[in-house]
Amino acid sequence: MSLEPPAPPVDNEDALETPQLAPDSQGGDLPRYAIALTAALTGALMIGLLLNAPPAMCPNDNARWNAVWAMIETGRCSWVHEEKGWPLFTIDRCTYDVIETEADKQAARWYSAKPPLMQVILAGIAWPICRVFGLDFRYDFAIVGRTILILVNAVPLMVYLALFGRMLLALGTRGFALVFCLLAAAVGTYVTGWCITLNNHVLGAFCCFFSIYGLYAVSRRPGEVKWPAYAAAGFFAAMAVTFETPAAALLGLTAMYAFYLNRGRTLRIFLPAAIIPIAAFFIANKLCIGRWTPFQWTHPAHYDPYWIKPSGIDGLSEPWHIYLFHMTFGHHGFFSLTPIFLISLVGIVRHLRDRASTLRGFAASTLVASTAVVTFYAIKSNNYAGTCQGLRWLFWLTPMWLLMLPAGIGWLSHRVTGRAIAIAFLTISTFSMAYAMRMPWSRSWLHDLFYKTGITAY
Repeated sequence: MSLEPPAPPVDNEDALETPQLAPDSQGGDLPRYAIALTAALTGALMIGLLLNAPPAMCPNDNARWNAVWAMIETGRCSWVHEEKGWPLFTIDRCTYDVIETEADKQAARWYSAKPPLMQVILAGIAWPICRVFGLDFRYDFAIVGRTILILVNAVPLMVYLALFGRMLLALGTRGFALVFCLLAAAVGTYVTGWCITLNNHVLGAFCCFFSIYGLYAVSRRPGEVKWPAYAAAGFFAAMAVTFETPAAALLGLTAMYAFYLNRGRTLRIFLPAAIIPIAAFFIANKLCIGRWTPFQWTHPAHYDPYWIKPSGIDGLSEPWHIYLFHMTFGHHGFFSLTPIFLISLVGIVRHLRDRASTLRGFAASTLVASTAVVTFYAIKSNNYAGTCQGLRWLFWLTPMWLLMLPAGIGWLSHRVTGRAIAIAFLTISTFSMAYAMRMPWSRSWLHDLFYKTGITAY
């Protein structure tokens, strides 16, 4: 999983150099200005959208907001039926009570079906906002909710883009490739589109990248780099797991690579930093819902009766090959909705074929982790993560695929036709992202097309 800086490029078409189209873009401050502008403008766009969007959008994020409201108002992680609009409607809830009638639902004490650590963090942000500014979470939810979304989604998005651009420069990306990769990260993936709503997926993506960035800093000078880089790599890799359980693959890979670089600092710094989020995850479960593991791990036990016999997309039972097709190239397709990742796939192949590539191990890790996650969900799930735009279970892998873009675009951009294809793919990816910004919890444009033409009935 090597992330060392690349060797000087060889001047031939098959080498893994990035295209050099404009001498003025090679040095100076222009690339840094481009990175800063991209991060700032994307952040400004997202903040403007958040200030005009409802903070709660669907039963999925309602389940998280309900838990935050309950913690602030009652000091508990559960809630009962109340009036005046709270709790918000959700089917992503669990209870230890026996539910046989509608009256039982009204009387039951409910918990969010989501792992509680994220809600505890959100409550830790909401509580001082309410106390300092004299706000009531229930009645001033539009203000408090939007403020939280700006702090946990928009601000990290800007940091993510700025550090991604800095990493591209350090890896030798310049010219057309630099501009293309910056735009792809800013407006070409669902990470940006989903920043408009409360969810764990974009936070998992941010943590994934911050861990990789820390690991990159370690790989440049494994014996000299200061302890914060090791701590960041371990902490954020583990934090990614608390948001996306399959990100345990990332934690394992980063731990092995850090151990390979410097055993002592991995044991003294990386591992203790990684233990903190993992311990917090299980402790939050125990304190909030009375058990060490989240409800999701034993689905559908304790869930809302809807999940005993779900309907619509949640009740699908498609053949595995149809399901896998729609996960990759169909209505929820990783490649069909964001075809820039086809260019990343070219980059992965190029790195794997080049024995001298310093990103060869990282390319292999990206391919192995992605294949494992897709296989897991193809076997264990049936509903494409519900009615939503994009296969949200894979969003946390986005930073890994973005780091494979430079090698892919370096191969395509040698020809006018290749650059045209790349621009077309980025255009489609941006359209998919923009289509999701108003309501991510809805059908994607491709899913809408399939539904309205009768290809699918859900």
